[in-house]
Amino acid sequence: AIGAKPPMHIPAWVARIAAGPLAVVMFTESRGASNQKAKALLGWKIEWPSWRSGFREALGKGAPKTSSYSQPQSVTASSHR
Repeated sequence: AIGAKPPMHIPAWVARIAAGPLAVVMFTESRGASNQKAKALLGWKIEWPSWRSGFREALGKGAPKTSSYSQPQSVTASSHR
């Protein structure tokens, strides 16, 4: 979207030497996070179907869209678990 070069790729065995085995696992095997809690507690709604289309639209039109965040009515400490 911005004309940058593709990210550099290095073999896992080189990364293990340079960064350690934990870093390699984090970058190659870690799962994505769910946005379900933000949707449920904060009323957050996605604006674009993917991060790629969001970048394209935001970069193509300058400023990103306004957020669809709505303040929850009441949030207690126990609801953050």
